Amino acid sequence: MRTLVFLLVVALIGTVVYFYVLGGPAQPVVATTTTPAPIQPSGASSSPATFVDYNDYNGAISQARSENKLILLHFTGSDWCPYCQMEDAEVLSKPEFQNFSAAHFIFVTLDFRHNPPPDGPAQQALDALSSKYGVTGFPTLLVVDASENVRGRIEGYNPGSGPDGIISQLTSYASP
Repeated sequence: MRTLVFLLVVALIGTVVYFYVLGGPAQPVVATTTTPAPIQPSGASSSPATFVDYNDYNGAISQARSENKLILLHFTGSDWCPYCQMEDAEVLSKPEFQNFSAAHFIFVTLDFRHNPPPDGPAQQALDALSSKYGVTGFPTLLVVDASENVRGRIEGYNPGSGPDGIISQLTSYASP
């Protein structure tokens, strides 16, 4: 009986570690190509604010140059990273963050999803950007200028902190 209880406890611990620490079954890191919903800057007209999907990273660079804006890269694992999901719910989806972001940045989401699997070029593009900017954890927000120089970095998310702290940090990175 003791052996059975011991084996059940070991199996339970192994399962918890497997799914919550290691992320479940080994799958390639994937990306989606969905474009986030457009956002409106405060006081904006009916034209949508600039939101650029990761698959048009070079387009974001060009757009940042033409609009004289910085780029806000959002590295996330939206379907497996609990801190990414909390940051999305508590910060990125809030109107105050979206209005601030639209006014100051070209926002680019780089989503390292587990499901569905990406095609080869999409995965290579994500890996190249992650490597280029030294991203090793999720979520990570990077402020980058149109010359692709990093102006600031926010790694991780403190649950419950809301948009104000992140907006404050991003403001300091956005000033000359």
